[in-house]
Amino acid sequence: MKHVLGSIAVVVCASLARGADVDELVKQLKNGDNDARRAAAKSLGEGGAQSKAAVPALIDALKDRDTFVRRFAAQALGEIGPYAGSAVRALTAALNDSRKEVQNAAAHSLGKVGTSGMETLIGVLGDHEKDASTRRQAIDSLVKMGNVAHAAVPALTDMVKENTGKNKKKVAPEDLRIEAATALGTLAKPGDKAAVETLRALTEKKAKTPRGLKQAANMALRNIQKNK
Repeated sequence: MKHVLGSIAVVVCASLARGADVDELVKQLKNGDNDARRAAAKSLGEGGAQSKAAVPALIDALKDRDTFVRRFAAQALGEIGPYAGSAVRALTAALNDSRKEVQNAAAHSLGKVGTSGMETLIGVLGDHEKDASTRRQAIDSLVKMGNVAHAAVPALTDMVKENTGKNKKKVAPEDLRIEAATALGTLAKPGDKAAVETLRALTEKKAKTPRGLKQAANMALRNIQKNK
């Protein structure tokens, strides 16, 4: 019995110590120099869900004057996960940050804070003003969300179509189209006719489809048949 009580006491003390650490890191995030603020944001991210009390401060840090503070703050919110659901609006705004690395961190975290970030990520897929790396990160985040991100199938289908037919004015790098096709293999179902027909068109012999994209389309079609 004493052993059990002792173990409980250790856990309680550890939790209290962690809470104190979070408070100190929040102060550092608000008042430290650049290096101190960067370190605080990064440490809060390493704390994961235990840093949930820092969410308001991390949201404020998304507007910090230092690029790395903003980047680490965005990443930290993603590591905190669903407890950072209130940060969706701020992370969405961070997608328009002047620095690509902050945009990418925001896109990554929007896929980890809950389904409320999904609509924003789907919007990024079709945003040709966004850097290709940010659109790529949006694809990855949606795929990692799993079946709940099935709503992204139409936007992914449009990405695969870019550079073809009426979409020639909408240009996407070939590797981005490959990733979109691969993502359809995870998220699309046999009943998603537009997605299936788009992929099949890429695999036809008469189609002038780049080899890598054709292979991705073939693999996606095989995987879609398993997604029943």
